[in-house]
Amino acid sequence: MFTMFQAFHRLVCWTVIIVAVFGAAAKAQLTPKVTFKAPFAFEVGSRTCPAGEYELEYDPHSRVVKVTHVESSARVMLLANVLLDPGRALSPKVVFQNYGSSAFPFQAWFGPVYGGVQFQPSDRERELIAAKRTSAPVVLEAKGR
Repeated sequence: MFTMFQAFHRLVCWTVIIVAVFGAAAKAQLTPKVTFKAPFAFEVGSRTCPAGEYELEYDPHSRVVKVTHVESSARVMLLANVLLDPGRALSPKVVFQNYGSSAFPFQAWFGPVYGGVQFQPSDRERELIAAKRTSAPVVLEAKGR
């Protein structure tokens, strides 16, 4: 027979376990992710990311986007500047600004539910903008997860 304390202790333990399990599942569902293939190298901060398949994972609470190279698991972080209108993002995509031989991530769209983010330009991209280098947007289709 259980004492009142033991019954209460079990209730608290099960409650903590259930909250932890469902909380982790809810967080996983609320974290927008897309994958895309970059046919060119691009720059993130002071790093050059090689061409290949990438995963973008957005944390809306910290406004940070993790950029992970799928083949090597190398990861860099980008700060999201602005949360953009979800109504504009019908399909997942990643937009780069291409300045000749240099490309920089500009926007990521996670689909109609999450909308998109715009990235802050790196120091190198700011130099190219200040030098009045012309840029052309490059839109890459992505797959949402």
